Amino acid sequence: MPQARAVAGLDSADAAPDVTFASLDGDTVRLADLRGSVVVLSFWASWCRKCGDEMPRLADLERELGSDGVKVLAVSVDRGGEGGVRAFLERHAAPSWVGRETPGLRTAFGGIPGVPTTFVIDREGVVRHRLFGPFSGRALEVAVRRLLGS
Repeated sequence: MPQARAVAGLDSADAAPDVTFASLDGDTVRLADLRGSVVVLSFWASWCRKCGDEMPRLADLERELGSDGVKVLAVSVDRGGEGGVRAFLERHAAPSWVGRETPGLRTAFGGIPGVPTTFVIDREGVVRHRLFGPFSGRALEVAVRRLLGS
């Protein structure tokens, strides 16, 4: 149902939390600083098979729409060291920005019941779509393109 809602343009309207993410490379990004862009935020894990299927779609979306103002943030919820995360990234195409979960991040987004979980945030910093489970590439693209046009 959430994918159908995204395709149909039936949006939610909750302000995204003002949080900071840290990439695997040590760069940080504050969500509020991405206002003006449509942000696709995906929580994933290296042990999640469906995440492995979804990650290349996120990379494709970033490649196709990044110049139009789409930012993709892929946040790993893996526990332990970065070894498993980096090994996953060697096997799968991924967006250019990949980070690790920080304390309080799940809570800030109202909880992450499982992975993958994806949030689509509009240019004004409002969460328009939440999807618990894999997001089909086409449904995600339709939802993002609609937000780019608004």
